[in-house]
Amino acid sequence: MIPFLVADLSGCNDISDCIGSTATGVIDPSRNTWYVTTKSYADQNNQNPQGLLAGRYWIHSLDVMTLEEKPGFPIPLEGIVADNAPWRMFEGGKHHQRPAMLQTGDYVYAGFASHCVQYNFTGWVIGWHAETGKLVSKFATEGGKEVCGLDKPEDSVISTPDWLIFG
Repeated sequence: MIPFLVADLSGCNDISDCIGSTATGVIDPSRNTWYVTTKSYADQNNQNPQGLLAGRYWIHSLDVMTLEEKPGFPIPLEGIVADNAPWRMFEGGKHHQRPAMLQTGDYVYAGFASHCVQYNFTGWVIGWHAETGKLVSKFATEGGKEVCGLDKPEDSVISTPDWLIFG
């Protein structure tokens, strides 16, 4: 996939040059699978900046021995609507996934925020079934500069037996 170019972020330079996969993925040894997200563009044939609105995020499920994509993946995230706030829609050009991902049982979770505290600063926690890629959680935090986005490597998504916690 073509990495998303920082030139498309309207003066935001929180990552140098290009953004591909910036978060720590998770490896599932029982499935021999490495889960990662990547930021790219809708048009995979155009090597030039394509603009913020053309930005896209994908969930990947890679075989740890061959690095080939597992069947049914990658999963696009563009345009998903939050379960808890149906007026919020995921826009890949505006969002950024930096914190380490979490796997708990058959489910994998990733936290997102916006770039450079721009674009309404809505955070997301998105979860999917490890084998099928079916999205099972699409949680958006409230937008605004004073509220939560998971935008730093030290932010995290953690779990207990009864709860999924982020911050």
